[in-house]
Amino acid sequence: MGTYFNPPHLLPKVARKLESGSYPELVEQLLPGEELFGHYDRFVFQNAAHLHSESEYNEFEDQVKKRIIIRLGFYAMPKEQFEKI
Repeated sequence: MGTYFNPPHLLPKVARKLESGSYPELVEQLLPGEELFGHYDRFVFQNAAHLHSESEYNEFEDQVKKRIIIRLGFYAMPKEQFEKI
């Protein structure tokens, strides 16, 4: 697990909300120049993870299935905003 947007609670203000789906379905919703992020709540803190690959997506979604974290949504972040991370 690698790149995160901070502070995570601002993700909905700087990124476009996507419809939930599988990794390929989410990637299809991205416009040119956008990066995929997942917004999650770990009960103690939130995080906004860059889901740069299907394996990264699967790692977080496995934690959702195990109820370790709660998914708050998926977002498409413009490349300009992503480069500020």
